[in-house]
Amino acid sequence: MRRARSLSLRFTDGPARVIVTAGAMFALIVAWRFLDDDPASAISSLYVVPIALLAVTFGMRGGLAGVALALGLSGLWAQVEHAGIGPQGYLARGSTFVAVALVVGWQVKARQRYQAEADRWFSISDELCCVANFDGYFTRVNEAWADCLGYSPDELMGKPYFEFVHPDDLERTQAEAAALVDPDHCTVHFENRYRARDGSWHWLLWSSRSDGKAIYAAARDITERKRLEHNLQTLATTDKLTGLPNRRAWEERVTVEARRAARSGEPLLVAMVDLDDLKSVNDNAGHAAGDRLLRASAAAWCEALRKTDFIARLGGDEFGVLLPNCIEAEAEVVIERMRQAMPTGHRFSVGVARWDGEEPLLNLLKRADQALYEAKAQARTESGSSH
Repeated sequence: MRRARSLSLRFTDGPARVIVTAGAMFALIVAWRFLDDDPASAISSLYVVPIALLAVTFGMRGGLAGVALALGLSGLWAQVEHAGIGPQGYLARGSTFVAVALVVGWQVKARQRYQAEADRWFSISDELCCVANFDGYFTRVNEAWADCLGYSPDELMGKPYFEFVHPDDLERTQAEAAALVDPDHCTVHFENRYRARDGSWHWLLWSSRSDGKAIYAAARDITERKRLEHNLQTLATTDKLTGLPNRRAWEERVTVEARRAARSGEPLLVAMVDLDDLKSVNDNAGHAAGDRLLRASAAAWCEALRKTDFIARLGGDEFGVLLPNCIEAEAEVVIERMRQAMPTGHRFSVGVARWDGEEPLLNLLKRADQALYEAKAQARTESGSSH
């Protein structure tokens, strides 16, 4: 059920009621005039009220029709009561009535012209313009909504607009709409997702204000911009060769996981992984073979890790693995799975460090690197002794 009707319908809803109301006013005034014994009473001046009402509703023509009726009723009273109004009296009354009709009618015409211009801008705007009430319903939308999301105005205004909002954005949207109850609050650069008629989600960028009675808003579809931003972000944080997150993404994720571990008190381990003998593969079989080994290893490790773990390529043959909520014994199991998943005949060295919850993250990473160097040195020693 639509909660409110379009503003464009309001002036066509009550012309008959206005005519009846004005007629009743004329009748009451003329009755009062006939009942009053004082011919000098200024009761006739009350005719300006229904004249103004007609001018407000129907413009100058309506006001002048009211003037003619008021002058006719004044003349009728003068004839019946034999009151000598005189030409000056009629001129004074007529001038007053006509002035009211013309001034009010002119103001109405100007207002209608501005309203028509505003309506045209509202209708032809490429932005998604709308008016909404504080019950959560659109009361007016322009054609851009249909072009963007595929809904008709009746479909948009027939249900709460929160039903179109993405679940992940709903709480923020409700809070922003509640804040607009204050006319001093202004929404700028607010982004959320709206469901289109075909089920897809569109990112909208909003600006809105209210007058304390209704919300006036405009939105732009920025879905393509968000897609490009996502692609650029992916390019900036993804290793081109392996498809893994790169060093930049690694540094951001380490900070996030450290904050989470600090709040929860759960353990956080960092493992530095280095492919053994990648240089030999490049020298003997070519860099293409080395690249294939890097890609195969990265894919295998992704399968071996837990869903909560995070792996990134830090450069060359070095990788970093974050192991949230993981103790050393569990880390050994995960690392062993990584070893079993390696392409046949290839090995890696690993150094693990546990964050104490207080030390700078740079120190944690240095300790993991140091553990890696020690593991590689031990691997070289064992390899040499085996010969």
